Amino acid sequence: MCPHNQLAYNPDLSPSHSPSMSDSKLEKLEGTLSSVDPPPQGCCCSPPGQQSYRTKQAERKFLWKLDLCLLTWAWFSYVIKQIDASNYKTAYASGMKEDLNMGGNELNYMDTTYRVGYALMIIPSQIILTKIRPSYWLPGLEIAWGLMTGLMAACKTVNGMYALRFFIGLLEASSYPGIVCVLCCWYTPSELATRLAIFGTSYPAANIFVGFMQAALHSNMDGVGGLPGWKWLFVFNAMMTVIIASFGLLLIPDNPGETRVIWLSKLERLIAQERMSDVKKLPPTKWTLALVKKVFTSWTLYVFGLAYVGWTETQNANTWIILFLKAAKNANGTTRFSVSQLNLIPIGGYVLQIIVMVGCAWGSGRTGRKLEWIVGQMTTMLIGTIILSIWPASFETKMVGYYLLWMSNGVGPILIAWMADWCPSPEERSLQIGVIVTFVYVIDSWANVLIYPAAQAPHYRVGYRAALGFAVLCIVASFVFYFKDRELKRQAKCCDPSECGQTGCECDCRPVSADEDPSGIVEEKSCHRQQQVETKDEKEDGIEVVSAKKACCGPPASTPAIVPVSALTPQAT
Repeated sequence: MCPHNQLAYNPDLSPSHSPSMSDSKLEKLEGTLSSVDPPPQGCCCSPPGQQSYRTKQAERKFLWKLDLCLLTWAWFSYVIKQIDASNYKTAYASGMKEDLNMGGNELNYMDTTYRVGYALMIIPSQIILTKIRPSYWLPGLEIAWGLMTGLMAACKTVNGMYALRFFIGLLEASSYPGIVCVLCCWYTPSELATRLAIFGTSYPAANIFVGFMQAALHSNMDGVGGLPGWKWLFVFNAMMTVIIASFGLLLIPDNPGETRVIWLSKLERLIAQERMSDVKKLPPTKWTLALVKKVFTSWTLYVFGLAYVGWTETQNANTWIILFLKAAKNANGTTRFSVSQLNLIPIGGYVLQIIVMVGCAWGSGRTGRKLEWIVGQMTTMLIGTIILSIWPASFETKMVGYYLLWMSNGVGPILIAWMADWCPSPEERSLQIGVIVTFVYVIDSWANVLIYPAAQAPHYRVGYRAALGFAVLCIVASFVFYFKDRELKRQAKCCDPSECGQTGCECDCRPVSADEDPSGIVEEKSCHRQQQVETKDEKEDGIEVVSAKKACCGPPASTPAIVPVSALTPQAT
């Protein structure tokens, strides 16, 4: 018997011994587990009809610690990344343009060089992330790009800025897709969209923070030490980046099967593995040609990719509001807003963005619906881009258009959570996210120069119309995703739970070959209590095939959705 199953039978330790487990019993159970090796991914750790050590109290404590440590670090890390990635725009509006004699498309070229470096490194970084512990790889690169950000304060030419922006993009390529992949390894589908949205609020939070910080630096640090305020922005960004990256060395838990962080107990590591097993998430495996082929022939790569690219490209439309505000004039032709006001006015939009993002992601996770929440948000983008495409004379109407653009940022987390439902292995998720984000940055590396040329600022005649088209693309692809998702789930459904115990229906497990599943784990299609199990191992063309028939005889049992091949024996029931 599995040593972890023995715990479920122990009357002193089993949660079934009492309705709730006290902290002292949790500590006693953790002490017992310290002498037991963690179960393999997908191990059925409690027999049918018995509760496992995974109680609601223990799981709540685990989730609380996961949010406090992993999600908090991810949030602050991406805040810093966003500040380091976009601080040049704030510096541009705060004196850098005049100090470096930037009069043409130099701002766009700084953005393009960053995106080229980013696009070149995304996929290599994602592959390396599956070979090197994320707790080493992600903070290491973050420290490196922090130092590059500090060097921007010493740069005296535009060409030097181009070079630094390229290397910052190269190093920052690990941040967003890497953190998303780590979160996918720890949260279940019902939890993931909300956590990704909370993580995503770091983007508007960074813009809020950098606005306040640059306003304060411009007022209090301009000229201190012979440096203008915009250079102090780069200095403070560099210091914050190195500090946050250092915490990542201690807080990133890698993946449930290999974690070594001190803030997770042995019991909580077992809970993490069982949670991922329940939602059919596989442990890390080796990169193979079959795995790469599976990703590039998967429908999710293309349908999710179209929806995600469409959504991402719409988000560029609201980033130019600071240039719109800077160009605004009073009736007498004087500048309408001061430098401090330029940095503070957009903060209301970022606050709105945070509220809508978290609210929509929470609603999606709570209701289990995705399409409705995506289309609802993208509708605000459609209206906003239509207003800005028309470019009415009223300043207030244009501001309404800009604010509507901030209400669609929650689409990305919902799309990623939707994709993760169909990608059980971390390698699949890592490669799919890497490919799509690379494609986004390849587009951005040239599209921004063409559709948002600095010469047209702030009235981008092509840019806002292009954003409108991308919004339509996202909506159409989301509908395709919805119908494909519904059809495949209908085909995968084994039998109606209402028939169990009435018709004696039988369910079959799908045979899984080594090419389809390199980990050797069989995906179980039945979710019902099992009465009879017949197994047969045989060789067909050199591939081991496992088949099983199960008779439904009652309500669903609390068993993992993924079991190892060795567990499909008569004794397993």
